[in-house]
Order: sequence, then structure tokens, then C-alpha cells
Amino acid sequence: MSNQNVIPLFPLRQGIFPEGLLALNIFEVRYLDLIKRCYRENTPFGVTWLAEGQEVQIPGEMPRLHPWGCTATVRRFEALQP
Repeated sequence: MSNQNVIPLFPLRQGIFPEGLLALNIFEVRYLDLIKRCYRENTPFGVTWLAEGQEVQIPGEMPRLHPWGCTATVRRFEALQP
């Protein structure tokens, strides 16, 4: 498989449909990095629904993902400071 077929995944308990909008409040560093990189490079990412597990990673636990999802692009990014 070539790298052009590989995209980062953002597992959520909610989905997004084609042409839909999804507002995200992201606080985990790994997902902030993912979104910043996709925004900067104008590349898509995948939103996939969690079948089991948590949106916040628990050490030693791997979430189970549904086998389908939707690609998304970042249209706007706002970094909020406390």
C-alpha cells in the first residue's frame, strides 16, 4: 500500500457525513498535532466511530473502531488559550 492511501484517523463517539460540519474541542496533544498538521498541509483525515473504548486514551487500552468512516478536512483552526 502506498502512503497516499494512508490518512490519520480521529476516532469519535459521533460521526460526520459527507458535506457535514463538525466542531471539535480538542485537548489531547496527539489530536491537536494531527489537526494542526492536516490544517497546515491541507491534507484530509479520517473520522471513524468508536465501537468500544473511550475518546480519551486509557493507557494499555486499544479502542475498537467501526470499519467505516468519512474523510474530513480542516477549514478553520482556532487555538484557544486558558
